[in-house]
Amino acid sequence: MKTVNVWPGTFNPNPPLDVFPASKVSSFDVGAKYTTSVDDRRLDLSLDFSSLDPGPSGAPWERQNQAVAGVAYFVLPNVKLFSEVVLIQGYSPLAFISGGNPEDPPGTTDSNKDARSQVILSGVNLAY
Repeated sequence: MKTVNVWPGTFNPNPPLDVFPASKVSSFDVGAKYTTSVDDRRLDLSLDFSSLDPGPSGAPWERQNQAVAGVAYFVLPNVKLFSEVVLIQGYSPLAFISGGNPEDPPGTTDSNKDARSQVILSGVNLAY
């Protein structure tokens, strides 16, 4: 998916980031889930990959990719144990993506195409 027009927010007019032109924003997502059972209880396995490309090549907001692997086990029909591993490459927050955050000096951005994050998330869903 790609925007029809460039997003003005993808341009930072202040040096040193003014060298990157405003750009169209594209994204891509693909995922799959497989359901099986263990001991007659439902087990879901899932994979997902998404990519956000909000900036021109070389810009700090050039990309953010995310891969997720998950498992969910239903102890009871209304009790689910789950865990996910999330790997993220790049950091491109849509708010003030190219800079202009009121708390930051002009010509800076919170975005970082080289940032790396790893998350392990586990929990329980209980419905009643």
